[in-house]
Amino acid sequence: MHDNCTRNPTRKRMGHRVQDVEQQLAATGPWPSVLAELYYTPEVTAAVQTLRVAVTTPEEISQLAA
Repeated sequence: MHDNCTRNPTRKRMGHRVQDVEQQLAATGPWPSVLAELYYTPEVTAAVQTLRVAVTTPEEISQLAA
C-alpha cells in the first residue's frame, strides 16, 4: 500500500489519492486481524465469563481486570 499509493505520491488532490488507496485495498483486500494466543487461554476465558455475568461497578471491574 505504502509503495503504491502513499510514498512519493503523484496525485495533487487528496480525493484522487483516496481513490488510489481504495483501489489498492479492493485489489489486495484488508488483512485479517489475528488475536494473540493469550486471548485463547482458559484463564482469560474465565475472566471474560466472570466479567460478562457480574453486576459490578466500574471500580470492581477494574479490580477484576487487574
